[in-house]
Amino acid sequence: MAEFDVRDMIQQGHAAWKARVNLWNWALDSFIGGVDYVEGSYPGWSLAERNLIRHKSEEPVRDADGILVENRDYALRLARTPIPMLLAEAIGAHLSAIYEQKVRRVVTGNDRLQRWIDGSDGGVDGSNSSVEDWFPEKVAPYFLALGTLDVLCDRPPAPGGATPSNRAEAARMRIGECRARVVHPQRMRWWEPAERPGRFRRALVQEAHPDGERYRLWSEEDSRLYDKDGNPEGEPVTHPYGRVPIVRLTDVDDPQFPGIGRSRYEPIMFLQRNTYNVDSEEVLSTARDAHPIVQAPGELLRPGPDGKPRIIVMGADRILEKCRVEQGNAQVF
Repeated sequence: MAEFDVRDMIQQGHAAWKARVNLWNWALDSFIGGVDYVEGSYPGWSLAERNLIRHKSEEPVRDADGILVENRDYALRLARTPIPMLLAEAIGAHLSAIYEQKVRRVVTGNDRLQRWIDGSDGGVDGSNSSVEDWFPEKVAPYFLALGTLDVLCDRPPAPGGATPSNRAEAARMRIGECRARVVHPQRMRWWEPAERPGRFRRALVQEAHPDGERYRLWSEEDSRLYDKDGNPEGEPVTHPYGRVPIVRLTDVDDPQFPGIGRSRYEPIMFLQRNTYNVDSEEVLSTARDAHPIVQAPGELLRPGPDGKPRIIVMGADRILEKCRVEQGNAQVF
């Protein structure tokens, strides 16, 4: 693969990835809640760039040095408004019904695979977890929330980059075992689908490293690591799988982009955001009603000599304008 192609993949991304990355980020933030939901930002998304929709008077302002800072009223609403966890509650109820009875997976004729499923030899993900524990916790909730999920299975790297000299040493390092990990769709930057659904000929996966983000390009023969700008790091690492070791799981098929899914929980995400904004208005109304409203003639509230307009808002330390009405020779407010 030519290096300039990888740079192009990183900068542009797959067409489906570009169209759905904000939706996936929003779905994940809605499920996690907390700071992720409060600070979640979706640049350029036509629905809304933030979960808490701004009032016209709450746009960011510039300080004396010209630096754009957050509007204090909007920041106060962000801090005061509780987050309704409707999506997480709905998915939790769904999974509780699914896993009310224990799911037991039995493989005949392959003891090594059965031990992997049961959590022996390091387990599914290297933490001695069985499939019975790993799937309901690491896979199912995010699959329902996102509608698309990728599972990558690979051998773990040797500790400290060491190279085993024989099978016994490789067994001691445990580098021959299978390790599964979940790849959220927003981190699958680009892909080339294979003929079989849910499989790939090539796939570019964004990885988190201690010193920053990297990208790994998988092919049917090898994988190679690239930095955030698409420059190769090290040599390609061959693998014996004969295919890209990633399987894509999808829920409801996306009508616009074959090969990705849509979450059937999207309506609950919209309901959660609407509830979040309604609750914020109630919090704001409560704060305003707790303070007296001062009224003053409109002339006192017009733009000053510097020409800057004054935005009139009811509430704490705000003034509600009194309108002057001419009645013959008299003026009343």
